Amino acid sequence: LSTHAVTRACIIMSDLALDRLEQVTAKLERLAATLAAGEGSGASDGDEEKEAPSVAAWNAYYTAVVTPFCESAKKLKLDKIVELCSKSWTNVGDLVLAASTSKKPSPAELQKFIKPAADSIGAAQGLPDKRKDDFFHHSAFGELIAALGWVMISPTPQGHIQGQLESADFFLSKVLFNCKSSTDKADHRAFVKNGKALLTEMKVYVKQWHTTGVVYKGKGSISDPPKAKAGGPPAAGAPPPLAAGAVPIPKAGAAAAKSGKSGGGGGMGAVLSDLQQGDAITSGLKKVTSSMKTKNRSKDDRSGLVQSQVRKSGSGDSKWSAKKEVSRPPSITLARGQHMIQYHNEGDIRVPEGATIKQSVYIFRCGQCIVRVPEKVKAVVLDGCRKTRIVVDSVVSTVEVVNCTSVIVAITGVVNSIAVDKTNGCQLWIPKESADHVEIITSCVSEVNVQVPGNNPDDDPIEIPVPEQFKTVIKGVGSKSKLETFPVKHG
Repeated sequence: LSTHAVTRACIIMSDLALDRLEQVTAKLERLAATLAAGEGSGASDGDEEKEAPSVAAWNAYYTAVVTPFCESAKKLKLDKIVELCSKSWTNVGDLVLAASTSKKPSPAELQKFIKPAADSIGAAQGLPDKRKDDFFHHSAFGELIAALGWVMISPTPQGHIQGQLESADFFLSKVLFNCKSSTDKADHRAFVKNGKALLTEMKVYVKQWHTTGVVYKGKGSISDPPKAKAGGPPAAGAPPPLAAGAVPIPKAGAAAAKSGKSGGGGGMGAVLSDLQQGDAITSGLKKVTSSMKTKNRSKDDRSGLVQSQVRKSGSGDSKWSAKKEVSRPPSITLARGQHMIQYHNEGDIRVPEGATIKQSVYIFRCGQCIVRVPEKVKAVVLDGCRKTRIVVDSVVSTVEVVNCTSVIVAITGVVNSIAVDKTNGCQLWIPKESADHVEIITSCVSEVNVQVPGNNPDDDPIEIPVPEQFKTVIKGVGSKSKLETFPVKHG
């Protein structure tokens, strides 16, 4: 071979060797990258799992909304509200955390898990006391905390939260109204603001993460029950497993003994067992003798009439005896600018002289009596009274009638507003001075009549019934639809 050919062959071999080395180097680099990625993933598996987005959102809501509400309640020395709020909202947060890794629990498991929140809701309902200044604060919180029941509601938990927000707004408005002249009105306003945010922000959270109810993601259990061993041998003395579709047939003697005690039941197995007895199946039946036949019985014994036992009166059975009302001594007291008249069942009662325009009158559980308010006061409330007549001179804000039966409210001066709620039978006597501007608001009432003066002083008064039936029609189509309600007219 010539020198040129040998040189050319060496160059070709060196190029091939270089290409081969480059391929091997590339494979080694890819293998090293794969091993490095495997080590990184193995290390990450040992780390703690990241917090679920729904849990992180709840924690952010708690920090930004629940904590400020507790702080505002603490400034007003409402320690019980702080305790119940922290306990109940923390319990619901635990449920949100458990739901992120658990399957949907049974109703019994869920009720057991949220028992702290349920107990807090019950305790909050018993906090309001009309004799204390924080009555409206506790009443508002009782409506706010009840919104936590959304964890039990599906598929519209947001509607429940909105309903509780509207109920709480009534009492929160009362808090704002009563704190106008207080030195710490800023703290009361903060309580109202944070209380509303408590449900508005929770509604936003539920809409984003639990639109149709609590979302459960995972295979675990919120109660973590002990797992039963699987695949073990059957216990000693236990019968072998049945084949697919087989029906267990008990022994004839056992079935007969069981049917004799329980009087029936047993399912398909008992039926097949009885059929196997043949003619002996009727051996347990009673024999009807000739004396038992109707035609052989006396005339007095043929009617078949079953005599009922007459219950003796005064047996002392608490189930049937009427509940006795606890009688309490009547009282008239003045506390925190409110005249309280309670438990009067007869006579003519007068509010003590000296009542001012800054004081209100609260009449509770009175019956068959007359209550007179001869001076101008801020407000008058008639609560739980029966067959009571009240005569009021003038009222600055409103006259309220709640949970009453057969009462008469006679106004002799000026009144701007009258509210009647959950009352059966109420007569409202409105004078000429108030007839042209008074507003009457009714809800859940029956037999409410308004009496106004006639055209002339000598004319008889005119009685006008308040409508009890209403007709509602839908006007418009689609997004422009609206409801129009009219009182029903007869005749």
